[in-house]
Amino acid sequence: MSEDHLSSRCAVIGNPIAHSRSPQIHQWFAHQFELRIDYQRIQAEDNSCEKASFEKTVTQFFSAGGRGLNITSPFKQQAFAMADIQSPAACQAESGNTLWLENGQLHVTSTDGAGWYQHIQHLGVELKDCNILILGAGGAGRVIFEYLKELGTVASIVLANRSQEKLATMHFPNNTFGVTLDSIPNQDYDLIINALPTGWQNSFPEVSVPVTETTAAYDLNYAEGAKSFQEWFLAAGGQQKNFYDGWGMLVCQAALSFEIWWAQKPQTAELINHPELILSR
Repeated sequence: MSEDHLSSRCAVIGNPIAHSRSPQIHQWFAHQFELRIDYQRIQAEDNSCEKASFEKTVTQFFSAGGRGLNITSPFKQQAFAMADIQSPAACQAESGNTLWLENGQLHVTSTDGAGWYQHIQHLGVELKDCNILILGAGGAGRVIFEYLKELGTVASIVLANRSQEKLATMHFPNNTFGVTLDSIPNQDYDLIINALPTGWQNSFPEVSVPVTETTAAYDLNYAEGAKSFQEWFLAAGGQQKNFYDGWGMLVCQAALSFEIWWAQKPQTAELINHPELILSR
């Protein structure tokens, strides 16, 4: 295998991973710059030894000359922990979705928060003075929570998780709250964000939250992965026009990773507006 080919190798690691469209998205970006890249899916073992399996997979990938890795559920915290250099965005949430080697050191950052916000801006959704509920305190949910805290323009943020364990290590300043899914405050929310990793299993937990005709909902999953949350939202009284899935976030966060690895900033609007260019393949 030639050195040029090795330096073009990128991948996404997760479990499950077969549904990921990251390879197609990165190939779409590469075509914009006439780059030839090899972007694969890698499924790390998901068992009692998953941490060791994940770290071994990452080490082997870069030892073989890989250029960059995207990380998805359930390995974002492990990616953060094993890196030598951790970006401020990654440190805020103790989570990372982008790895690369630089001067022999493993770097990690999270592009989830900035990618989500870029998509929100693309959609024209106003966040100023909003009351926001985030469901799920895992990697992406925690990143978005921290990003919104840093933004400083929303009225309140409630972060709801299945268990108290992850919330216990987090900081909740004024007008931010950490609760379990069964103790969400009974109040109106302008935006409900689903960051629970349940989409691809087509299951959504029982959640009691007021939903009105003006409530907006955003699922970090996309396409079929967003179906269960979408059905819950519509059954609770939400409007289809106010529901958004995470396709645009996926595209935007991927573009930020691509820029880190290749020093090229891809255009995203066409792919955000026309997911069928990839999803129909």
